[in-house]
Amino acid sequence: MDYIVAILGSCGSSKDVYCTLQENYPGTPAVFINDLSQCKEGHFVVIGNQKIPIIRNWDFTRIQKQFGLKTVRFLCGLGNTVGKRILVSKALAQGLEPAETLVSKDSVVRPDCFLGRGGVIHLGSYLSTNVNVGDYVSLFSTRVGHDSVISNYCTCTLSNLPGHVYLDEGVQLGVGVSAKERIYVAPWCLVGVQSAVVKDIETPGTVAVGIPARKIRDTVFPRLFLDSWPEGWKQYLQNRRLPLPSFEIS
Repeated sequence: MDYIVAILGSCGSSKDVYCTLQENYPGTPAVFINDLSQCKEGHFVVIGNQKIPIIRNWDFTRIQKQFGLKTVRFLCGLGNTVGKRILVSKALAQGLEPAETLVSKDSVVRPDCFLGRGGVIHLGSYLSTNVNVGDYVSLFSTRVGHDSVISNYCTCTLSNLPGHVYLDEGVQLGVGVSAKERIYVAPWCLVGVQSAVVKDIETPGTVAVGIPARKIRDTVFPRLFLDSWPEGWKQYLQNRRLPLPSFEIS
């Protein structure tokens, strides 16, 4: 690669992104970015005998000089969709562009699938025919059936999705979630571990768990997340009930 890769986040899944990057493109210069208060790591992430710097002030000058490269593009390391959105909005505000979605060599993506930018298809994932994956999507060992849509910011972990599933923006599926064919899940919903989605979840911001998955509460969005959107986004979200174009403003 002829650019530096900035991995958003510095947690375990971010480390996995780094490993996948090096497996696909050995020697690619990379750093981690994390200015969130929850960040517990120090100044470096240690992977084996390597120490990879964590940048907290969005200043890449030293790294650019070190590698002799000016261009910096980012990939999402976080699985948490809310934290992912916060860091993506900051990266875009800094003028960074997302890299092409990174696909592990140990995953399968059929040739007629569409992949957005800034995301990662992790080891063990399988995307069947005509799957549409948006920007900043994280798929961890997830099976996605034919003709499905995985929208911007979604995260799925060890999930099993049959054909014609539509995950709207920012949906997060916990470990082992399964869904029925032709299911729709509204924006920014969270489905708990080992749940089974057998009917549409139509209300945005729903937290659902169980077999079958049922709503237990509404998502409480942190202020940093709400501030990352244009004015009126929350009202837009509350009024949204069907798959519509993203509210993202460039």
